[in-house]
Formats: sequence, structure tokens, C-alpha cells
Amino acid sequence: MLDAGQRRRRGKEAAMNQTIREGYRQSGLFLEQVVGGVTKDSFEGPGLGEWTVRELIGHSTRGLVTVEQYLAAPAKAINLQSAVAYYGSAASSAIPPSSPLHAQILQRARDAAKELGDEPAKAIAVMRKRVQALVEKTPDDAPMTVIGGRGMRLIDYLPSRCLELVVHSLDIAKATGQSVQAPPIALQVCLHLMADVAQAHNKGEMLLLALTGRESLPQGWV
Repeated sequence: MLDAGQRRRRGKEAAMNQTIREGYRQSGLFLEQVVGGVTKDSFEGPGLGEWTVRELIGHSTRGLVTVEQYLAAPAKAINLQSAVAYYGSAASSAIPPSSPLHAQILQRARDAAKELGDEPAKAIAVMRKRVQALVEKTPDDAPMTVIGGRGMRLIDYLPSRCLELVVHSLDIAKATGQSVQAPPIALQVCLHLMADVAQAHNKGEMLLLALTGRESLPQGWV
């Protein structure tokens, strides 16, 4: 039988997990909304870095498809306990442009863009509904094998996908001249994660001073 303290902790964890799940749902809808606002003559325009808008959209779908792919490979052990640990792992650290992996990521985005076909918004809508249905029927602690062969729980992985979907949706909106606003709970999940990442990298103080208008964040601060 749980004591009062344990019940409170369980309740807080359940509430947080529900926030993460709602944030992920909102993030997928946000991508669908933004891609739906891209005009046909904008897809081949500049997106982000070396990507066209179409290729950026292709890359953005990683926020959806990896959940499906990784759940299809259940992990035997949990190696990464949080989204912060995921970003701190070698598998997800910054990749220099000269790295062969950088070229692989670029090409993967181009391949994903082609798979979306002539109507990316419709393709993403179908993908989002399929993945969201999978997430809704999968328990929080479902073990999944993420990049690098490491094991994570679904609920610990989802914040990283919120970040992927929200940030790249904003990238797409900026590249195509759309005025949009990220959904509130999705944004909350992203900001919480980035604050935790900053703290894990001993940059929490730097972030706090920037948010309170005392200093500016240097380029490449995380």
C-alpha cells in the first residue's frame, strides 16, 4: 500500500506524463497545420540550411515516423532515462557538416520528401493520425530501441519528438512566410526540455539570465 508521499509522487508523474502526451498530440497537429499552409510554389524554395522547404518537411516527419519505427523494435533494457539523456548521448550530439553522418541526414530528408509525394500535407495528415493512434494505445513505459541501439521508455522519448516537430514547424512557417503560433502545451513541453538540457550542460544560469533580459545567448549555446 502506498503512503501519502508515494501517492503524491505518482499523481505528479501521471499529470506530467499526460502533459507530455498532449504536447505530442498538439505538436503533430501543428506540423500538419503548417505544412497545409505551404503553397505549391514554395516547396522548392529555400527551407533551412541546405534543405529546400520540401526537404525540411521530409526531415520534420522524423518527429512522427521514429516513434513508429522505434516502438516496432522493443528494447530489452532501458539505457536512457530521459529526453535529456537522449540529447546528451553520443547518438544525438551535434554532428559537424564534414561528418559522413551529416550527409546521411541530408539524404534521408530528401528521400523522406520524395515519399511524401505531390501532396505532402495529405501524406502528413495520414501519417500523423496513424502514429497518434499508436501512441494513444501504447503504455507510457513501453520500451523502445532508439538511435544507437539504446533503450528508452516511450514517455521519456516523446518530449524530444515534441521539440523536433515544434521547432521545425516554426522553421517551415518562417521559410514560407506564415504567421503561426505554437500550441501552448506543446510549447510548454519543449521549453521544459530545453531548460533541463541547459541545466545538464551547466548552462542553466546562462539561460536564466537571457530569459530575464540580462544577457544574450551566444550562438551555439547548447
